[in-house]
Amino acid sequence: MLRKIVFLTLIFAVFTHSKANPFARMARNFAAQKVTQVRKKNFTAQAQKVSPVVPAIDYNINLMWINKELKKDQKYITPDKDNVQDKLLTPIFGWAEKNPESKSVTLWIDSQMTSPQAITNTKRLIDEYNKKNPIIVPIVIEDIRTLPEVIKHPAVFSKKIAVYTRTDLLRVVAAINAVSAGKTKNFVYADLDVTPMEKEELFDVETNKKLEKYGFVMARLKKENNGGFENSFQITSNNKPNLIEAMKYILIELNIKRSSIALANRYSLSPQIVYYSYPDMFKYFCHLENQGTLTIDGKVYNKEKDGLSPFGLKSILDKLNFIPKNQNISLEIPTKEIDTLPTIGNYNQDSLSLY
Repeated sequence: MLRKIVFLTLIFAVFTHSKANPFARMARNFAAQKVTQVRKKNFTAQAQKVSPVVPAIDYNINLMWINKELKKDQKYITPDKDNVQDKLLTPIFGWAEKNPESKSVTLWIDSQMTSPQAITNTKRLIDEYNKKNPIIVPIVIEDIRTLPEVIKHPAVFSKKIAVYTRTDLLRVVAAINAVSAGKTKNFVYADLDVTPMEKEELFDVETNKKLEKYGFVMARLKKENNGGFENSFQITSNNKPNLIEAMKYILIELNIKRSSIALANRYSLSPQIVYYSYPDMFKYFCHLENQGTLTIDGKVYNKEKDGLSPFGLKSILDKLNFIPKNQNISLEIPTKEIDTLPTIGNYNQDSLSLY
């Protein structure tokens, strides 16, 4: 109908064409307006087809800095030798600026490994930076000493245990407590050297599918960095009760027990013992999801009867065998490629201090 009106208007304009004729000018203007309206309508419809609608997502960003031991003369929570701007402020505000919809950007610290003055100075520094570069996302400092597992097992989170073990364990403890208590549906954890990402990159289509299926996603290094999974970045969701159970049992409970035994017997654990536990955790998750069966010497694993021993109380054991239900079930840990440095490092092998 609109095309007919425009066509007839143009015909009328031709027959009445005259620079002095007001009817001709009116007709041409009317026709131009209708053509513009049609073009705008078509452009909007096309844009709606190709532009994905990003749904509202309940999530928060979590960063962490845990000192190896207390240094009372340290000015900020990071060591004095480090540039606090590069090490702390840039990552914090980078994540905040890219995630205005996040509930918060939370920085986890250990108040027993940081002096009260260093914490106060750091908070003041963050506030001053925020005044110059205002953002809408709350920046929160949380103390790991408030977490139930830390309260119950203070020795495991003391300087007697390697700082790498503590931080690997604490990121899981913080995540599981947050999603279990309903504080957030998606606990996004990132090391401070991980490049900040926007919500659309954090929760792209592929990542959302993995979160829906497994309840968590870890980092995958780029191929030039061997492409392995990394815990420097991970998202833990609240939509998979069996995933929360597996993380609690294998990553948290098992490694707290390992650390307690090591302390009691005065020997050192591998600093990466928590990281090495992820494959067993994922096997146990698949077992709980009925995607296959965990067995020990041909017998089905039973949590109440067999407990944690088959997973290794002093080190990672290879006693458990997972038999998938079918060939389509994969034991590959769900990951997403991120921009970060590979974990190389000179881990401090003295995970227990001399005492």
